[in-house]
Amino acid sequence: MKQLIIFIIGILGVACSVNEPKKDAIGYDEVMVLSDSTEFSQAVFLTLDNKGTPLLVWSSADTDSGQYLLSFKQYDKQNASFGKAQKVEQTKGMQAHHESMAKIAVKQNGDMLAVYRRENKASKRRFAGDLFFVESSDNGSSWSDEKKLVTDTTSGSQSFYDLARLANGEIGITWLDSRKLEKDDGSSIFFNQTSSLGGFKSEVGVQGSTCQCCRTELQVDKYGKLNIAFRDIINDSIRDMVYVYSDDNGSTFSKGKRISVDNWMIRGCPHTGPTIASNDTQRATAWFTMGGGKGVYFTVGESSQTTSPTRTLIDKNATHPQMIWAKNHFYLVYELRLSSKGKAYRQVVVTIIDKQGEIYKTINVSEPGVDSQMPVIAPLDSQSLIVAWVDKNASHQSLIKGKLVKLE
Repeated sequence: MKQLIIFIIGILGVACSVNEPKKDAIGYDEVMVLSDSTEFSQAVFLTLDNKGTPLLVWSSADTDSGQYLLSFKQYDKQNASFGKAQKVEQTKGMQAHHESMAKIAVKQNGDMLAVYRRENKASKRRFAGDLFFVESSDNGSSWSDEKKLVTDTTSGSQSFYDLARLANGEIGITWLDSRKLEKDDGSSIFFNQTSSLGGFKSEVGVQGSTCQCCRTELQVDKYGKLNIAFRDIINDSIRDMVYVYSDDNGSTFSKGKRISVDNWMIRGCPHTGPTIASNDTQRATAWFTMGGGKGVYFTVGESSQTTSPTRTLIDKNATHPQMIWAKNHFYLVYELRLSSKGKAYRQVVVTIIDKQGEIYKTINVSEPGVDSQMPVIAPLDSQSLIVAWVDKNASHQSLIKGKLVKLE
């Protein structure tokens, strides 16, 4: 039985004036169970609502039918704990995928949007599926009927999507689509955004020739600039990360440029996408590659730059990175492939990186020897971060653990 694990990382500044978290806060001197141990849970996602409060989302299997549906919990800052799990019944029968997980985003006015994927069993296309969405205007207590994201019948499949709140308060979405913007074997990346009247506006084709099975990354900086990263197919078999941006809230996009010239030649998809984080003046990116050396790499540069000149190896055995900027550092979480006594497992690790791109500290988050995978990360408050991941240890079921770690 897979398990979701939550981990709280305290960001305690050097200044002595910073207040210590309450002793009864989640993860402080105690282990808390937040998920139903009788359910099979996977594909965890973390986001923030319109008030900056964490929202935990995951895919849980219905105990009667075994079908997946979207589950979520909201964090209660006053009680320093997550509330009761809520299920979106309209999503029942959806797919559960670690790189293309079901997600919720919250508009600036508080309206919620849930996006998920269903298998298209009628299609002759391998792995075909359609993206659907439902909306809620009462904090998730009730949801609208589901609708298809893409109504163009020439689109045979959509997947590997990301959501972000835009500067106008609406929700932007990127996804990979089977429609061809270029004549090749790849997919194409599209963008759309919600309307204040409900539903979505007109979609925009961003770029073709994308790798078919790596998640896209949509990140909006403090100035409202849309940053998108994805794995591209270059010269037939090179699959490197590419960056595009929009300065007009998604109406138009720049031409794609490689984040790093890795020249990874592979005729297949590694199922591990990029991650972006920004501060006031910089944009950082992390990604997995096997071009010029295997592992997760990190690069940082000025926000105005489309590429960065150098890359830093985080770890050769790392994969599936996710990253945020918080306080004075970039916080990069990933899974590290290890082995003990002949048994392979994955450990969740956080690496803290300063503005100059130098590694400040690395913390082992999950338990040694326990197979933990697909971590995600979000800020909790001015002092803490949340890291969540799926734990495959079969000795216990769907436990969510919390722990506070002081940073030097």
